[in-house]
Amino acid sequence: MPRKPAFISHSREREAQIQRRLLAVMEGRFRRHITSEISAQSDRILSAYRELGFAPMDDDAHMRSIRALYLDMAEMAIRTFGRRMTVQGKALGLDLETKEFSFAEFFHSLALNYINFESMRRRITSVAETTRNQIIAQIEKGQRDGLGVGAIAALIEERIPGISRWRGALIARTELHGAANYGANETAKQTGLDLRKQWVSVEDHRTRDFGEGDGVVDEFDHRSMDGQTVGIDELFHMPWIKGPDVLCQFPGDPTLPAAASINCRCAVAHTVVGLDDD
Repeated sequence: MPRKPAFISHSREREAQIQRRLLAVMEGRFRRHITSEISAQSDRILSAYRELGFAPMDDDAHMRSIRALYLDMAEMAIRTFGRRMTVQGKALGLDLETKEFSFAEFFHSLALNYINFESMRRRITSVAETTRNQIIAQIEKGQRDGLGVGAIAALIEERIPGISRWRGALIARTELHGAANYGANETAKQTGLDLRKQWVSVEDHRTRDFGEGDGVVDEFDHRSMDGQTVGIDELFHMPWIKGPDVLCQFPGDPTLPAAASINCRCAVAHTVVGLDDD
């Protein structure tokens, strides 16, 4: 059976490459911002620990900073991937933007909606709380080892830069990926075309699978999802080794368990129902 033509007018493999390149550029920018905020909060907690002998509770300022970064990430990813959909829509002869409808406002609204999803609210809270929890864990380990406040603080201070960089990269990569796919999918709906969406997996040893790639058995299987096609409002079925398939709207869907979404590199492509391959 011939494949339906892509809404973005090239192969789905090429589309996945383009998406990964765009995400890598955005990741480089936000990785630094997130790393800086986590490092600054860690330093604040450590400074108070040196003075008080215990780690203070998180302050609202850190939570607000994390939320602002998440909104910035969502808005940039949604705008970047959404605009690609509008450009292709115009190439197909669609008049998408009018005096009554602005895509700039639409993308901003999508970003706000996205970070206010309950799953995203939990993620933002978790990021803020993890900074303190990691320091608490190191303080407790130092105390078990019989170290004093000064020695414990010195050890933590050495580890802050590395931990902050690792978390900054992980958060930026994961959250930009989800927001970008959400933005592309919601913008695709706005075209009014009869579209289907297709899961595009990366074909290498790092792709999650049940041991088909490098022999490592992952909890979720992304390799077998390659080419899975559903309606624009329908859910993908992700194989789960511990039970029935897990359902999701797109790669990086924030409702997915962490083991199914963190560091995911899969893409989503769109096809137009009813167009001839010619």
